[in-house]
Amino acid sequence: MSVSGRCQFVLALAVILVTGCQTAPQGQPSTPPSGSATGLAGGLPTPTLVTITSEHPVLRLGPFGVGNLACNGQTMAFSTSSAPRQSRNDLIKVAGMDGSNVHVVARATHGGTLTDAVPVSADWVVFLEYAQAGQGASANFWYLNAASLRDGHLVGLASATAPPGALELPTYAVSGNQVLWAQVAPDGSQALLTQDLAVGARSQVPLPAYMRPFSPSIAGSTVVFIDDETSAPASADVQHGGSLQRIDLGSASIRSLERPVVYAPVTNGKTVIWTTDAQDPLHPGPNLVWSPVIGSIDGGQPRRLAAVGDLTLLSDEFAAWPDHETRDIFAYRMNSGRLAEIRVAGRDDLRAVLALCGSTLLYALPPEVDGDQSVIRSIDLAHILPG
Repeated sequence: MSVSGRCQFVLALAVILVTGCQTAPQGQPSTPPSGSATGLAGGLPTPTLVTITSEHPVLRLGPFGVGNLACNGQTMAFSTSSAPRQSRNDLIKVAGMDGSNVHVVARATHGGTLTDAVPVSADWVVFLEYAQAGQGASANFWYLNAASLRDGHLVGLASATAPPGALELPTYAVSGNQVLWAQVAPDGSQALLTQDLAVGARSQVPLPAYMRPFSPSIAGSTVVFIDDETSAPASADVQHGGSLQRIDLGSASIRSLERPVVYAPVTNGKTVIWTTDAQDPLHPGPNLVWSPVIGSIDGGQPRRLAAVGDLTLLSDEFAAWPDHETRDIFAYRMNSGRLAEIRVAGRDDLRAVLALCGSTLLYALPPEVDGDQSVIRSIDLAHILPG
């Protein structure tokens, strides 16, 4: 499966302080969309409240913050800073899942930040260096790269240093040696591209001319993405919503999976999870919240998993997401349909940088609420939700 680039970036920042290049409020319309999520199967699953009384630290980083985080079951990757208490992330580091063998695999080389997502496969970590234009939402430049976990060599994938390409940051994902990204082309159109990092072969994914792909996720040859055909290029902080599309890279066959407004899909090759707009159950009115929905990659009736939930993570076994209203983390086990609301004793706020691989959920709280230190901790979801 893959971790999507901008998807996880939004998750990581939105669950900290709802700050940064993309935030949940900017991605949510203030009035209901023209479509609604009809045809959802069943009612909402009832969560079991689980309180963790003893946390499990994996890696202590001291006063060096974690900008984003990802894992693949053997390795974790994260963006961080070379100077203590620095908001700009200029390093990409990797470590074993037990916190061993921490080392730098990439650095910012253009004076930008590396705060965006760091999706990682068995052999590669993909990252984005960019700089925002002053206090505005657009970017001055961006450079998309991949770093080998074996020998550290870098592969340049794409870049933009002038409009329209630099106006909006690319969204990206990786699975095995295949990296996939969506970017604004020089003519202002939106393109979906893929590259085999092992052999260097690059191609543009064939899509109908009217489609505008965003937020891709890839697992093997299966790709899902958002088609935001109604939108023009906007700004670097837009979280695009649209229809959910699936394409098979081998056959190039396309299938529409969901028409209501869908945001930030993630697939593991069999299942796809996304967020959609929903009425806020705690604050009735015109404003909408995000709500997680899960479905089969082959279509059929999707199921809403919670009334409120920010951008989601997915492994082969579990889904997880933060809830900005309860400030807890929710986990869903797919084979049993069981849902857990996770709290940690002594902590009122679990808005953190998150990563999920297998049954391991990693989280890093902001240093300002964690004793001026950054600590990456883990939760065993198989223990929380036994099969």
